[in-house]
Amino acid sequence: MDSLDFSSGVIKFFHWLKTNGLIHGGMTGIDFSPTAIVEANTRSERFKLTNTHFLVHDAIQPWPFETGQFDIAIDCFGSTDIETPDWRKFVANEITRVLSSNGHLLVYTFILHTAKNTHSLTL
Repeated sequence: MDSLDFSSGVIKFFHWLKTNGLIHGGMTGIDFSPTAIVEANTRSERFKLTNTHFLVHDAIQPWPFETGQFDIAIDCFGSTDIETPDWRKFVANEITRVLSSNGHLLVYTFILHTAKNTHSLTL
């Protein structure tokens, strides 16, 4: 099962999922920060994670993946940082597009009713 983390950062959450046997197969991560992607690649090598690929890409731009390419999509605080309703809708549409027909979306976030950037991400 191949997974996509659309706000992978320095892969702390992915590493935890992989180490605890919750993610199997290939892992692709995107993040808008070149520094985060360099660190993700460094950590992937350090932790001996196999079949990983990380690239600099902003989630609010068209995603460079095939339709139905992933079995799992991971949102680890990513959707809380998307600023506008149009961009959130775009990301929701891209998640839906790249997930296989039996795919799963894992959302990991905390929500405070007073949080400035707390918005719903509806698929």
